[in-house]
Amino acid sequence: MTSAEITQSIANWENDRQNTAKLLGYFHQGNAFAFTIPAYAAASPKIHAYPGIYNNVFYFFMVPSNYDKDQYISTINQYTTVCKVQTIVGGGNIDSKEALLRIANWNNNYNTWVPQQVNSSIGIYEAFAIDITDFEVQSTKVSFALKSTPQATVSYAADLIVTNNIGNVLAFDDFVKPVPPFDATATTNSFALLP
Repeated sequence: MTSAEITQSIANWENDRQNTAKLLGYFHQGNAFAFTIPAYAAASPKIHAYPGIYNNVFYFFMVPSNYDKDQYISTINQYTTVCKVQTIVGGGNIDSKEALLRIANWNNNYNTWVPQQVNSSIGIYEAFAIDITDFEVQSTKVSFALKSTPQATVSYAADLIVTNNIGNVLAFDDFVKPVPPFDATATTNSFALLP
């Protein structure tokens, strides 16, 4: 994809993030995506994961935080891995039981979570900040997940679970922060691709 198509896809998500029917249609396209971390990302402390819609297809655009800056916008396609959302069965390193529970929470509850989240004060996420240490191997699977938040207004928080296959042993990682809300570790200025 071109840089313009990437930024337009992210803007398309922004335009639809308050539309429950459209969001559910996108989420019906899959529950995960595959990501192979490029060598140039190694120096970045985070990977920014942007949802986007291109020709009505749901994608995630993975951008190393060192390149998610205004000076790279016109050439952002050179620093972005485009990941098509698909159905795949199957903070910090978390145990497999908790990881699989959060993935199951997504698969079983996103139809009710989306309208609740859209109508909340924060709304649906615009992007995610994923700690680079979550990517323990070059090729990973990143699954949509919902973390239980029983004390909050919305009973789940958006999450992503990074699955690393290390010699046929699965390791699950979760140093992931959805934005908004933004804070000192994930400021609005650090997400240059947001419209």
